[in-house]
Amino acid sequence: RSLTLLREVGSQDEIGRTLLNLAKFAVHLGHVEAAGDYYHEALHVLREAGDRTGEIYALNSLGNYHKQRGDLNLGTTYYLQSLELAQGVGNLRDQEQALGNLGTIYHQRGEWDTAENCYRQACDICKGLSDEAGMAVWLGNLALVLGLQDCEEEARPLLERQIEIHRKYKNRVGEGTALLNLATHYRDVGDLDTAEKYFQRAAGVAREIRRPNLEARVQAAWGSVRWHQGRFEEAQEMFERALEIYRAQDEPRGQLTALYKLAGMHYERKQWALARSFAEAAWDVGEPLDIPYWHSRVLWLLGEIAFEQGDDRDLSRRA
Repeated sequence: RSLTLLREVGSQDEIGRTLLNLAKFAVHLGHVEAAGDYYHEALHVLREAGDRTGEIYALNSLGNYHKQRGDLNLGTTYYLQSLELAQGVGNLRDQEQALGNLGTIYHQRGEWDTAENCYRQACDICKGLSDEAGMAVWLGNLALVLGLQDCEEEARPLLERQIEIHRKYKNRVGEGTALLNLATHYRDVGDLDTAEKYFQRAAGVAREIRRPNLEARVQAAWGSVRWHQGRFEEAQEMFERALEIYRAQDEPRGQLTALYKLAGMHYERKQWALARSFAEAAWDVGEPLDIPYWHSRVLWLLGEIAFEQGDDRDLSRRA
């Protein structure tokens, strides 16, 4: 109603800010496409109004939107525009957001060194601003890419510090994410008992604060522990629960990861037909996405399954 009235009597700046508010609320409700429409219109209106602060926010939000949709190239474009504009007006906080978010793009692409550099720059800006709460977000992401580069000893203290900061500021979403990060770290270094403890805590926070996306991430990561413990039925339930949530939220990248894990588990158990059905579903979801790292993994798995099934024709096509 506010937007309708403002379109008649309001300024461009007021209309743009209201569109941003509508977009944020659409994100909260899980209405992804509507959020994208609002952000695109807000960007256009705020540019015309000369509202640089609002424009930076809209650009950064569009980067988030397109990253979630799996279009990493377009997400990168919007984040870079946001960073350039923030640097032009000397806004350090928006520079920090853009750098951290660029880190998440390179993280997803598998470009660990570049992601690490972006996260470190974001952390440095937060330190200069005495922004502990902001730093906590990027410390966790930095720790994850360090772990992927076999720097576990440096990663673990960062993850533990992340949890402490989020608890200090009573940020339950951040706390849940930090617990998940620490659980994933212990899973990846093979300490499944400790991982189990942190996954349970992360799942508890996700339920308490009613965050489906966090629950999906916990289920998908925790399912891998059940898989490696040989508790395959429980693992399948967790992966399928994550897939259900990601489908409800229309989040294709999450669907891709859940389907890939289901395919990989059945491949390991030599259940070729099931593995193939999940891998092909993963490919169907993931093919339109700009994620070469995942494309190569899914294609490799499809090739392995085709080989085991003696399907030379499909093997050649996948290659």
